[in-house]
Amino acid sequence: GESGITHDFQRGCPSMRWTLSWALACLLLALRGLSALLPPEGVRRERIHIVPSGLTPVRPEDHRLVIDECAEAWGDGTHPSTALCLEFLSSRRWTAEDRMLDFGCGTGILAMAALKLGSGASVGVDVDDEVLESATRNAALNGLDVDFRHVRSVVPGDFASTVVVANILVGQLSRPSMVATLALCADAGADLCLSGIRPGDQADLLRRLYDPYFAFDDSRYKEASPDSFGADFWGSWARLVAVRRHDDHDDTGARADLLRLLSDEATL
Repeated sequence: GESGITHDFQRGCPSMRWTLSWALACLLLALRGLSALLPPEGVRRERIHIVPSGLTPVRPEDHRLVIDECAEAWGDGTHPSTALCLEFLSSRRWTAEDRMLDFGCGTGILAMAALKLGSGASVGVDVDDEVLESATRNAALNGLDVDFRHVRSVVPGDFASTVVVANILVGQLSRPSMVATLALCADAGADLCLSGIRPGDQADLLRRLYDPYFAFDDSRYKEASPDSFGADFWGSWARLVAVRRHDDHDDTGARADLLRLLSDEATL
C-alpha cells in the first residue's frame, strides 16, 4: 500500500555523504565538459557506438550515435549506468510496434539508441528545459525523430510503452509518484529497466517498491564498474530489469490505487 511505499522510500534515501560525492563528480565533469571523457574514436556499448559531434560522420544504416559536446545534459555513454542501459537495449529484439519511454532522458542517448535498434517510436522525458533542448539538438544531429517532453506535460497512461527505461538516482526512483508513473506508462508485458542505482540496499529497495507491478528478471540483473572512462569519479552501479505484470494492469481498482499514489510533487 501507499504507507509501505512511503516507509521504504524514507528508509532508502541515499545518505548525505553519497549524495555529495555524486554532486562533486557531476560538478567536475561539468567543469571539464560533458564529453571530456569521450575519446575521439568514441565508445562502443554492445550494438551502439557513441562518438563526439564533429569528428565522425553518421550513416543512417549503422548504430552510431553522435553526442553534442555540451554541458546542459547528462549521458555520453561513458558512465557505467548508461552503459548498462545501452547493453539492455542492445539485447532486445526490437520491432516497429515497440514504443520506448526514457524517463530522465538527459542527452537523449537511450531514446535515440532505441530508434537506432528498431523501435517504432521513442519518447524522452526530463524536468529541465535546457536538457530537453540539448536532447533535441542531439536527435537532429542523428537524423532521428524523438518525442521529447517536459515532465509537466506527461499524463501517466497516455503513452502505453513496451519498453520503459529510467536511468536516474534512487531518490527519484523510490518516490511513490515515480513508481506509479512508470507502472501506468508501461503496457502489460512491457520491459522495465532501472539504473542509476548502487548494488545492494538501493537495488533491494527498488525491488520491493516495484514488485507489486513488475516481475523482476534476476537473469538480467547486472552490476558494472567504470572502465578507463571515469574511473576517477565513479564506483559500482547496478541495473534492474523487470516485466510489467498482467494481473493488475487492466484492473480498474488497481489503476485507481496507482493514480492515488500520484501527487502534486514532480516525479523527477
